Amino acid sequence: MKKIWVFILFISLTGCFSSSDKDIYHYKIDGLVNKGTWTIMIYMCADNNLETYSLLDVQEMIEGFKTDNGYQIIIILDRADGSIQGSTNEIGPFEENFSDTRLYRLVDNGIERLSGKEHFPEITISGAFEADMGDPENLKKFITFCKNEYKADKYALFFWNHGTGPRSFSKSITEQRAICVDYGSNDSSLGTGEISAYLSKNESVELIGFDACYMGSLEVAYQFAPQHEGFSAKIMVASADEEWAPGWNYKYILNRLSKQNGDKYINEKNHVIEETENKIIYNPLNMNAADFASIIVEEYYAAVTEQDVFDQVFAAYNLYNIYEIKNIFDSYSGKISLYKEEIVNNRNNYVHYFNFDSDFGQLETPFFDLYDIVNHLEKNLSIVKGDLSNAVGEAVLFSFAGSSLRHKEFVNGYSGLSIFFPDGDTLFDNGNEYFSCWDYQWWYSPFVLENSDGYGNLYWCRDNAIEGNGIVENWFEILEYWFGEESLNENNYIY
Repeated sequence: MKKIWVFILFISLTGCFSSSDKDIYHYKIDGLVNKGTWTIMIYMCADNNLETYSLLDVQEMIEGFKTDNGYQIIIILDRADGSIQGSTNEIGPFEENFSDTRLYRLVDNGIERLSGKEHFPEITISGAFEADMGDPENLKKFITFCKNEYKADKYALFFWNHGTGPRSFSKSITEQRAICVDYGSNDSSLGTGEISAYLSKNESVELIGFDACYMGSLEVAYQFAPQHEGFSAKIMVASADEEWAPGWNYKYILNRLSKQNGDKYINEKNHVIEETENKIIYNPLNMNAADFASIIVEEYYAAVTEQDVFDQVFAAYNLYNIYEIKNIFDSYSGKISLYKEEIVNNRNNYVHYFNFDSDFGQLETPFFDLYDIVNHLEKNLSIVKGDLSNAVGEAVLFSFAGSSLRHKEFVNGYSGLSIFFPDGDTLFDNGNEYFSCWDYQWWYSPFVLENSDGYGNLYWCRDNAIEGNGIVENWFEILEYWFGEESLNENNYIY
């Protein structure tokens, strides 16, 4: 989920949201379900060094939850045993300390333990079952359980853990993380492409959220866009950079959900309570996924500013628009591929979401702001037209960034969606040999890599390209052309 040690910059934070037509109180999105009940599913992998924070977050949920408000919260929680650094023996909001995997439902002023019944039979009320949270079959069982036992009109799925965006490990070692890394299951974790390979359209949700680092990437967003035939979501919330260790404040979020003042339609103020500082209180029965996303982004902003943490980034994305970005971007790929020197030499000047001085950042998480890169291609190099920057602006619904120097040119409501951009030719020494960044980053791949340490299967790298036809057709092929071992004749590239 989160970077446990955060360096705090005591500088004023820029405004949270733009005051343009993207103001959250007026923004409307067609095609989203807004009538009916919600089931919120939380996939909480705490079998790692974040376990202490899981107890705090569940307590926040209990304090913010109100029964009969038009939504339910179902949690699968895998805790750590005492052998894992950062684990705790505290009972927290539960009746006992445990280190296995359990299902819970929030109730008034507490939490109720559940049986997985026929959908997740390994989990019982009294038994002990150690689930591998990095096994996508367990994720599928959890969603199937929730959708069958706690039916609703709208579903949200939140992942709680460490994250490294499209970076995927089936087995990780120290400091190498992926979404839902499970220390108690030999460091198993979920790859972005692995989730798509195992889940189906039946498991799709209206809102997907990542209470984790680095998941606000174009590759992740495109993987779950609703135009795909398999598992998808309509709206996504995530951070393109590191999250601070406490992550989301669930009490603040749930305080914004209430149907007590009767039915009010989307984007109308239901009623105001002092503790939320005149923010919209949404009736969940009339709240769509974009509304829900706006609450999460706002309350993340509130939580970090309350604690004077000024290095954070967070955003909500309309995944319907990610397909438009993909198609427009790829249409310029041949032309972009001819400007390697001009683009790569400006790499240090783009808004970025990692530490330039860190080998880990350069190798594992070289994420740059898409909107900033597109503006450079449009205004400085005249490679692309305004249709691409407009598409990025439409996809980023709401966003904010703190005053860290690496976020200096961040534009609220437009920036906040990252793209993988390695320093591909730079060589690193692993003690035995030198290797280039791009050689190391083989996991950034359109191919399923089931027999290796990374899963691959990234749709962003796969779609709109035909392997071996000698034409640069997407971003992955641009990177292959720039940094790969084989260079093709420029006359074979369209632009």
